[in-house]
Amino acid sequence: MITDNNIGELTLGTGGILTRYDYITSTNGSSISNDKSICNSNGSLYWYDYDKNEICMYDGTVKPISKLKNVQSYLNTMYNTKVKTTLGFYDKKYNEVWFRFSDKSLIFNE
Repeated sequence: MITDNNIGELTLGTGGILTRYDYITSTNGSSISNDKSICNSNGSLYWYDYDKNEICMYDGTVKPISKLKNVQSYLNTMYNTKVKTTLGFYDKKYNEVWFRFSDKSLIFNE
């Protein structure tokens, strides 16, 4: 412990290599170019998987909600070329998750 002019104490330590890591999933993910699609609600994390052209949700387990909500065929037909500029955000007022693809939007009500 080190004391200085501040009220709290400062603790020095050392870092090291992580001894373990856990994969939540190895089948879905997001790419750096598509990070703007990642958004969260009070209990879930949402993103657009660019490689699989799917919208996913994580609430303890990963779920492809574009398939569960029957909009995967819409994504496949409207966006047969993948959309790199997908934006995602959560609207707290209406409890909705928005995904913006170019000039169209998909909105999921939680």
